[in-house]
Amino acid sequence: MKLKSKFFKFFLVSLCLSMLLLSSCSGGGGSDSRGTTVELEYASSSVGPVISEVSIDPRDRLEEFSPVLVNVHLENKGSQDLSQGEVSLLVGYDASIVDFGDASEDGISLLGYNDRNPAVEEEFIEFEGYIGRIIEETRSEVEVPLFVKAEFSYSTVLEQEVCINPDLYNFYDGNCKNPDGEVRANAQYSPVVVSGFEQLVSERLGVAYFTFHIENRGKGTVERITVTEAALTTEDMSCEFKGEGKMDNYDYVFDAGESYVELECEHHFDPNDAAMEKVLYLDLFYDYVLQEEVTLTVVGSNKVS
Repeated sequence: MKLKSKFFKFFLVSLCLSMLLLSSCSGGGGSDSRGTTVELEYASSSVGPVISEVSIDPRDRLEEFSPVLVNVHLENKGSQDLSQGEVSLLVGYDASIVDFGDASEDGISLLGYNDRNPAVEEEFIEFEGYIGRIIEETRSEVEVPLFVKAEFSYSTVLEQEVCINPDLYNFYDGNCKNPDGEVRANAQYSPVVVSGFEQLVSERLGVAYFTFHIENRGKGTVERITVTEAALTTEDMSCEFKGEGKMDNYDYVFDAGESYVELECEHHFDPNDAAMEKVLYLDLFYDYVLQEEVTLTVVGSNKVS
């Protein structure tokens, strides 16, 4: 019995050692990607959702009384999730020539391109239409503009370390120093970006003032924007938009053609606190619109070349 017991213990020890050896070997490579760092390649710091392509099938020159397809390729190349997306198609000419019916698709959502989802998500939308008769008898062909519109909600998230030093003259002994002038913001990889900000610390009032410069650098237009969260570590800041537009409850509504707005925030602190580096967290939520135009040439049924 003792011999069997010793053999069983030896077998268990050997089995455990074998399992440890196998697990250590498999962690060094192979198809197991656990523990590896994903390298993301953004086209620029102001990327976001894009209409990558709009194509007309079978071609962009068709005769009367023919079916036609318009294909839209939508990609989310930004770091945040696209939500509440809707893609629609409008005919910029007499609808009796080209009819797509109610050409819209909603409920589109695409995950952002980030560490949690290291792949650009995409959506392919197809609109089916029919070409009617060219009404003008004197015209052998008509150019019909087609407008593709993508509307969705998106976010911009800024995370960055900042210094709050109540003693403006004591930044020695390892204390951090309040910045001078404009601070360059970390990349956010969204169409609307915080390009930079100013920070002013008032020791007497116990307030740190921030002015964030927010710009639309994407290919579309932004209609309204709101602050979802503005905090320094765990402490919320109070903020207010300053621009040519107007406030609608908590939303800032951009004026026509406006692509820049400032956000002023305040952080209150105890003047007796020690200097400390805090994590600035700013989350902006907004509506965004992209548009593309293509041209369909409709020719008489006996004029196709």
